[in-house]
Amino acid sequence: MSDPRFYRLDLVNLGDLFHPDVPFSEWCKKCQSADESGFGNNRLQDFAPDLTPLEHLERICGTLLYINLSGAGLLWLTIALICFCCGWHGTAMTFTNYIFLPMGIWLLIYCFYDRAKDSRYGIHHKNQHKYLHMKYVWPVELHPPRPSKGPLIFCIVPRGVLPLGIDYAMFDKLGAGRCNFAAPSILFKLPLVGHYLQRSGVVPANAKNIRAALARNENVGVVLDGIGGLFQATEGRQEVAYLLKRKGIVKIALEAGASLVPVYGFGHSELWTTVIDPFRLLERLSLALDMPLVPFFGLGGWPLGPTNRVPLAMVFGQPLECPQKADPSQGEIDCYHTFLLDSFKETFDKHKVLCQAGDLALRLIGTQCVCVARCMSFPLSLQCAKAQHAHSQEAHRRLESEVSVASVPRQKVRISRQRLLESAVKVMNLYSSGNALLEIEYVGEVGTGSGPTLEFYAQVAEHLRSSSPALFRQNVPAGMLFPAPWDPNWLRSADDQVAQQILERFRLLGQIVAKCIIDNRLVDIQLHPAVWRSVLGLAPLSQESLRAVDPELYSSLVNIRDMDSSKVAELCLDFTLPGYPKIELKPGGAGITVT
Repeated sequence: MSDPRFYRLDLVNLGDLFHPDVPFSEWCKKCQSADESGFGNNRLQDFAPDLTPLEHLERICGTLLYINLSGAGLLWLTIALICFCCGWHGTAMTFTNYIFLPMGIWLLIYCFYDRAKDSRYGIHHKNQHKYLHMKYVWPVELHPPRPSKGPLIFCIVPRGVLPLGIDYAMFDKLGAGRCNFAAPSILFKLPLVGHYLQRSGVVPANAKNIRAALARNENVGVVLDGIGGLFQATEGRQEVAYLLKRKGIVKIALEAGASLVPVYGFGHSELWTTVIDPFRLLERLSLALDMPLVPFFGLGGWPLGPTNRVPLAMVFGQPLECPQKADPSQGEIDCYHTFLLDSFKETFDKHKVLCQAGDLALRLIGTQCVCVARCMSFPLSLQCAKAQHAHSQEAHRRLESEVSVASVPRQKVRISRQRLLESAVKVMNLYSSGNALLEIEYVGEVGTGSGPTLEFYAQVAEHLRSSSPALFRQNVPAGMLFPAPWDPNWLRSADDQVAQQILERFRLLGQIVAKCIIDNRLVDIQLHPAVWRSVLGLAPLSQESLRAVDPELYSSLVNIRDMDSSKVAELCLDFTLPGYPKIELKPGGAGITVT
């Protein structure tokens, strides 16, 4: 097998190794590894191991205790009080016992059988591993020894009723240091719960505590979809994540120079069955109180009861490194937020087949902001484009009305429509690096300002998309733009007129994009996310990148890799780039047969 790209660990296999003094290298001996193609038929979700009666009892009582202390107990006590006032003393005693009996049983089990000095390695965590057959999958970028590149922020989705897939010890090991998990502030005001959370190293979910932890170079774990995600139930074969508004954590990451790690939990949406009221009243109340208020059913239809036994798989994406910015702009925040959303989708799509969810799709919802990065990264529908254009025009009207106050420098340039590309090259070479707001006028036409300027950018972008020689690959999914391949030696020499033209137009594209960002112009240049990652040096291009850009070529390579050597020879392939016979993959590759 080639170098491992992914690692998998079934936590139930740790046994006595689940101890704070055992190094992660010992845990890794229990890992499975896989190359870029994944784990094949080794499914991440399968039948959970058998539990002893004591382990089963501990998990039922422990989960009930967790649910009751998180707020459900207040409901049962209220019902018990109403029953007592109505004279139904037996019913009142039943509801009271329902709260305190599981607590008493769990405390007895905990006191007699738990020997862990660190609560993150307690008996309840070990039993949770078996009850939910918890598995963790991570890429080689998180595997030790991971180079020190600042603290990590683990962004976890989905929340579910309770995020039971989070194993504190496992996050500590992967992050090579104690991870501070953020929980709703109101939980720290509850009796017993607040004390337990503080003892476990959990901090209130606010920017102050998260920044303080990152300043100590400690990792942070955040359930990113929060309470809002609790009310986003799975729709058919589609999981819903409430992420489009979650930009605050990106700003914090940029300020601290931390890396964002997307983490998706497969199975959380099946642990309980939630009931969402059609008017979303409970959702609004929960967001206002910062406390989850949602009815749900657990094991066997148990109201506010213990969880179903559903195998959980926590899969980690590649760390998204954020440059340290003392005061990041909104454009930078939007840009890296877009990268984070892309990483979540890639992580989800990569591992959903392994989790027996091949036809499952991930949909991201929330109030979406208009920004240059998103316009350039995703194809725009006609309605979205109109909305963004209206937003842009309004922004420019405000800007123009404030010129006398803000003294924004402007540079007006007159160009000819008949020589658009040549004029664009000259204009960008002269003015793209300046801070003055660039405005375009057309020769022989009346009008200046944002209208002709946006038209200029749109026309140049269209010329670059459709000009000859073709700059971009054909048939890229969703019509996105990804550079067409050229012979690098020929291109570097720039002796040929065509090579010079290609380099000049790509340089123009970069100048156009940069000037649009500086001037806050919205232009529909649908660059593929892989282009942005490559330009910013966020991640190397991989086989997954190939699948995102050219699914047919990726599928062909996968089929060839699985063929017998004799069948490969019968294909009469040579070492040239498929579809581009003039580009050799090695010296003399056109004359070398692939065997």
